[in-house]
Amino acid sequence: MAADIKLISTDFDGTLVPAFGGPAPFSDELIELLTELRRRGVRWAVNTGRSPGLLKDAWEHCGLNFHPDFALTSERDVYRPCDQRVGEWVDYGDWNQQTLAAHRELFTAAQPLLLEAIEVIKSRSRARILYNFDHVNGPSEPAGLMTKTDVEMDWVVDYIDSLKAQLPKLHYQRNSIYLRFCHVDYDKGTALAELGRLLNIPSESIFAAGDHYNDLPMLDGRAARHVACPANAIPAVKQTVRGAGGHVSAAEDGYGLVDALKRLFA
Repeated sequence: MAADIKLISTDFDGTLVPAFGGPAPFSDELIELLTELRRRGVRWAVNTGRSPGLLKDAWEHCGLNFHPDFALTSERDVYRPCDQRVGEWVDYGDWNQQTLAAHRELFTAAQPLLLEAIEVIKSRSRARILYNFDHVNGPSEPAGLMTKTDVEMDWVVDYIDSLKAQLPKLHYQRNSIYLRFCHVDYDKGTALAELGRLLNIPSESIFAAGDHYNDLPMLDGRAARHVACPANAIPAVKQTVRGAGGHVSAAEDGYGLVDALKRLFA
């Protein structure tokens, strides 16, 4: 099986390192394993909800002096390393322009409904609305929101789901108490599939690992035939991974990823 795997896609928070702030130890064994796999020709992409800038900040926070081969960011974009600046990223192909155009079109059409929905959410929860920021004009359209609890977020996503009959393309990516509004056609799975297409690597030769709701699109067996999750993954992720014939590790975070990779490349 190991000879078939050409591309590894891993979430960052909760899969490579512990989630949501605080110290972020990166397993030495994981570094050694990824280094060896890359020496064998396996490519590695970090597939994250973070923007390129936030991913760079997290990388520096971990004190890492090596970088992945690709960065799939904001649950939709595809980047390759910048040739001139280590740790910087540039568009890979025209996918990012495609996703940007689709999201601009969606949010133009969705603005009246979205603003109305936000007023309802604010009146019925303690959610904090997060806005995109324009350096000239300041905050612009709503980008997402953050709730106080997971229970509160459960209500928010149920409410947003109830609006889909009015605007089917309006969707969201959720990670615990954080939510990002997005286009239904773009997620971690479609970004990974596009990277596979650009590299001419079929899904049968791709492995993916993640731990939360926003990882589900890359863990259902379509974008990656081989999937896994750490012990700290939410129940929905474990169920999806098992349903795709993948491995649910008994170890957490990066140690769970080491476990999965060792099984795969035994």
